[in-house]
Amino acid sequence: DIARSTIEPLPELEEPPDPQDPFGGYTANRLEQDLLMATSGIVTKTIRRRLERYKRYMTQLGAEELDVVRKYKDLVLEAYSFAASAELVHAPGINVMYGDKKGDIGWWASAKLPIRPDHVDTKVAIDGTNPANDPQGWYGFDMNPQLVNPERGFVYSANNAPQPNDSVRYPGHYYAGNTRATGIFEVFSEPKNDWTVADAQAIQLDHHSPVYRQNAEALVAYADAAGAEVEDFMRRWDGGHRVEDVAPTLYYRWMYRTIQGAMYDEFERAAPAESVLEKFEAWHKTIVSENFFPRLLANSDSPWWDDVRTEKVEDASTIVAAALEAGRADLRATLGDDTSKWYYGRLHTVVHRHAMTDAPLVGDFLNVGPYALPAAKDALNKYEFKLKEAVNFDVFSGPSMRIGIDFADVDAAESILPTGQSGNVFSPFYDNQADLYHAGQFRKQRMNRADIEAHQTARAYFRFAGAKE
Repeated sequence: DIARSTIEPLPELEEPPDPQDPFGGYTANRLEQDLLMATSGIVTKTIRRRLERYKRYMTQLGAEELDVVRKYKDLVLEAYSFAASAELVHAPGINVMYGDKKGDIGWWASAKLPIRPDHVDTKVAIDGTNPANDPQGWYGFDMNPQLVNPERGFVYSANNAPQPNDSVRYPGHYYAGNTRATGIFEVFSEPKNDWTVADAQAIQLDHHSPVYRQNAEALVAYADAAGAEVEDFMRRWDGGHRVEDVAPTLYYRWMYRTIQGAMYDEFERAAPAESVLEKFEAWHKTIVSENFFPRLLANSDSPWWDDVRTEKVEDASTIVAAALEAGRADLRATLGDDTSKWYYGRLHTVVHRHAMTDAPLVGDFLNVGPYALPAAKDALNKYEFKLKEAVNFDVFSGPSMRIGIDFADVDAAESILPTGQSGNVFSPFYDNQADLYHAGQFRKQRMNRADIEAHQTARAYFRFAGAKE
């Protein structure tokens, strides 16, 4: 634990004797006494249950008791250990990160983990009507993946499968591969102890993918083995995704066509002819397709490389070389024959779409963008797009905020939003941060009241309806 209890357990709270007395005879004085005792250290299970009872009956308290709860609200929040708070989240299975100015750090996977029968494989479909497949119970929270004050000096979360040394005991489903997690681990494993807010900002803007760089190296090696000609910019690619780069443009089409070359034949054999492409695209949009790609490249003997539609047994080099030519053809048809103009920014753009984006005449007015930007599907600067038959890398998700905080100087924190603070399209704050955000810049996050008042540019007044002037 980050902190340890210094208090004696309190007696169990009895159930309320009747609905008219939901707090079981608790007075404001008794409530205040218990809350004061709770704030002297980490909350025990007894006190935590009592506080849960407080929440449950909050709407039934009188004014005197509510005043006490308001008075000690912050103390109650401090009393909960961060781990205990994470334990209260039963679903969904989110990651909870912790850090404080004392130097304590922690990471917990929340939600309840079910105890499965030995014969159940959660990675495949099972018969939900068979009670023998039902969960047998729930593991205790102490069995959840977690890491507190590790020797390596950092914790991280990037929708990745936790590493074995993160106390993982049970397999789970993770929507992304370990591409971003690999980048984070590499950066923070460097011998550096003078991290600054500027360094934190640079990490968030990193558009390099070490996994995609390795994938590209494998693709080039297979193409060489087949005697195919490969562009020099692909051989030199560092995994970066600058707007003016051409290597990532070709890489993604090459990746898509390689996956298609390895897998499409199985869909053609299994699905009706009129729905083969639809079935393949539906599968390819899942996490399975791209997550298995590095493993496919690492196994030249995988049976997936063979095209089952032919009598010949195709190998990895043959499929990869054909995919390279197919990817080139895609880009020639879309961007022209001049490979030097295959700029990544021509295909990789983001538009922040309003809920009424499809409304005639006003849709484009309400949207913010498009912006070409240096980012990747799974770099630290992550802007997600789907690899598909259509040749575009239109973004459908990205960071909701960027922020850099030095706990030693919180007032100097900097952050930025993708568009603006207001949802009112006529407000000057609707999209006033958009240009800064997509240029990789930040703005001071003013948290100090005196600082805010010294830099205010306007003042908003709120008046109750019917109030007198």
